[in-house]
Amino acid sequence: MSAAETKARLTSPGEYGVHGSVDHPNRAAVLLPGRFRNRRRCPCGCGNNASHAGMANGVCLTSGCELSMRRWVKDARAEIRRWNEGPSGVVPAPGQDGGS
Repeated sequence: MSAAETKARLTSPGEYGVHGSVDHPNRAAVLLPGRFRNRRRCPCGCGNNASHAGMANGVCLTSGCELSMRRWVKDARAEIRRWNEGPSGVVPAPGQDGGS
């Protein structure tokens, strides 16, 4: 088990490996086993083989080259940060949603 899988297992609720979602905050990029690395091409357009898997909560959601999977993981962190900040860019205080 890789370090990313170990971290995901320890920080996720009890349903590790059962339910994965793009909205899950613990995304990880994992190197695929050798027998899967030469079959598919990366969808980002680089022309390389899909050598890495994009996983959330232990469930494989996508695959691609190393750069595209690292970008997929990084974009999740940025999206979660934007969701928490809200439309004005300021994190609201607990109990205050900014609505009327």
